Amino acid sequence: APAAVLDALRRREEESSTVLTPDLAIPHVVVEGESRFDVMLVRARDGIEFSPDAPAVKAVFVLAGTRDERNFHLRALAAIAQIVREAALELNMEKGMTVYAAIKASAFRRLI
Repeated sequence: APAAVLDALRRREEESSTVLTPDLAIPHVVVEGESRFDVMLVRARDGIEFSPDAPAVKAVFVLAGTRDERNFHLRALAAIAQIVREAALELNMEKGMTVYAAIKASAFRRLI
């Protein structure tokens, strides 16, 4: 149920922050069931407050999967980390670009 996933995400964030930069978070949880794995990209123009240290996160990759999909879960985290690393490189090259904008630009370049 959506409420159970939201509760699990809140508990996960209380245990350990999933914010990687002031612009980006990757909350992820294991849910009950079998053969389920979902990723959702949330873009929040005004930002989402994760904590006082991260008051306006603009891009959030939300991952939720069952234990039997743990391998896929870890591969998805690795792929997102790679995109973020590439975006950080671009960010260093193009000062002033937010991490979200750099991720978007990096993902767009892969599509063309």
